[in-house]
This record gives sequence, structure tokens and C-alpha cells, in this order.
Amino acid sequence: GSRAYIIVNNSGKIEVVDRNHLKSVATISDLNSPRYISLISDRKAYVTSLYSDSVTVVDLTSNTVSDYINLKHPSESIAFSNTEVFVAHWAGGKKIFVINTSSDHVVDSLEVGMEPESMVIDGTGTLWVLCNGGWQREYYAELIAINTLNHEIVTRFVFPSKTDSP
Repeated sequence: GSRAYIIVNNSGKIEVVDRNHLKSVATISDLNSPRYISLISDRKAYVTSLYSDSVTVVDLTSNTVSDYINLKHPSESIAFSNTEVFVAHWAGGKKIFVINTSSDHVVDSLEVGMEPESMVIDGTGTLWVLCNGGWQREYYAELIAINTLNHEIVTRFVFPSKTDSP
């Protein structure tokens, strides 16, 4: 619509601005290190957090926190496809959590490479996950393709050496 959502790193807030003029219209506060946002509908968004074990559910009509989805792990990137959201457990993790957007519950988790940090869904509906191999490169970096309909890994590209990092 007419709004844009700016996650202000290390501030605990999201600035809601008029998309055409970039003037602030609201501030969503009380967030724990917000990282990425996914707009689920005109009324709901999910926000990942580097230092919280939950994904925050935001009510976009009131610009307030409405709920939390407990992952028991911090989260980084997020990608939305159909009725599911895919959330990366980045810091020391190697899982992608699948959340049903109707129930706001985790319905599945997938093991991928170490520290999945970037994700995108392509035109065919395939989720591409870039795993960096760990902060100190103790594992190989990987690029993994996941079928978003059945949550199965369909392709896995492993970088040739541990020092090759995305």
C-alpha cells in the first residue's frame, strides 16, 4: 500500500513511513534486535530477531506487537510463499523453520548447512538458501534449493573449500 517499513538495526524499532514521502507515520517499538520483516497480509507481518528466540508478529493496522512465535532459536532472513513462511536460524544454527501463517505456529523444520543467512524464493517457487559455513568457516558454505510445497531439499551446491565464503 502506501506504507514502507524500515527496520532500524540495533534500535529495537521499526519506522513506518509514508512510501511516497518517507515521512514517519508510526514507530513499532519494544522489539529485540529486529533483522528482517515479511509482510504476510495488509494486517500482519513477521519480524525476525538476532537476539530473541521468537519471531514477532506485528499488527499492521495498529503498528503494535500482537504475538510471538517461539522458535527456541534466534532468527535471521525470512521468505514468504503461499501460506508459509521460511525462517533461517542463523547464529550457530543450521535449520530453516516453517511457519503456517494462518495459525502462526511452526509446522516443520529443515536441516540445511551451517548458518543460513540469506534466502530468496525464485519464480518457480523454489527457496534458495545461502549458508555461510559458520562465523569462523569451520564448515563448507553451501547454496541449497528447497521445494516449498513438500519442504524437501532438491539441490545442494557445496563450495569447493572452507575458505570460499559467500
